[in-house]
Amino acid sequence: MPGSAGREVVVAATWLALAAVTPACGSDGYSVVLRLERFELAVRAEVYLVPSCAGISQFGRVPDAYYRSAALQPESIGAIGQVPSGRYGLYARAMTNDCRVFAAGCGDVRLEGDGSGTLTVSLIPITPIPCPPGFRCQLGACESDGADLDAGASADAAVDSSWRECEPGSVDETACFSCGMQSRICSPDGRWDDWGPCVDPGVCSPGEVREESECDPCSEQVCSDQCDWLPCALSLGNECEYQAGQHWRCCGADSWQFCTPDCRWGGDCVACNGCGC
Repeated sequence: MPGSAGREVVVAATWLALAAVTPACGSDGYSVVLRLERFELAVRAEVYLVPSCAGISQFGRVPDAYYRSAALQPESIGAIGQVPSGRYGLYARAMTNDCRVFAAGCGDVRLEGDGSGTLTVSLIPITPIPCPPGFRCQLGACESDGADLDAGASADAAVDSSWRECEPGSVDETACFSCGMQSRICSPDGRWDDWGPCVDPGVCSPGEVREESECDPCSEQVCSDQCDWLPCALSLGNECEYQAGQHWRCCGADSWQFCTPDCRWGGDCVACNGCGC
């Protein structure tokens, strides 16, 4: 009823979270309970295991990418299958008898290998969403009208329900050490291949200070944005290069002063003959 507190609906999905594909002895897996208002309107619910809730672009729609799904009717249980341990999002949506999605929700969870327990997903009311173009409502589910998919295929068939991380054939690139680039390709089974080698690397990382250089003790070499070493320059806060005690400057007529080992111009001016000052 409108305004009533949310209550548990008798729809659940049993999910196994395993590190390997072999069943774990004695594991009861995870059960998922959906909680929503106006539960009496729900004739069908769908639960999706997604990479994270942050990736849901619009509540109520089939997610752009998901690993596993289960379609449920009241008082039914559907198996989601085995998945590796890790962090996921549990996304669910509920439909009326005319196939309109009227509530949806998502919660981030961590599933452990050989784990078990009850996970709750709270659904909130949304603006009702009808079947997508090319589908019609049949027995509480959106079915293809045959124009794009085989007869009897569900709307979920428009999205690959196999375990996938990426679109097969797509390429992902990222920066790697020293201004290089490396890439990886999505395999036909929807998994990322290993990263390739770092291409066109430089000799250093931007902002890096060279530990062993031929600079004066009062200076340093810093890596540029193009990943090569800049010429020696005074270190921040230093006034001069020591140059083994031979670095001096004029400070008046026939007077000079020397750079000290602590990279400062030392004391008072000292008279000099033939120094050119």
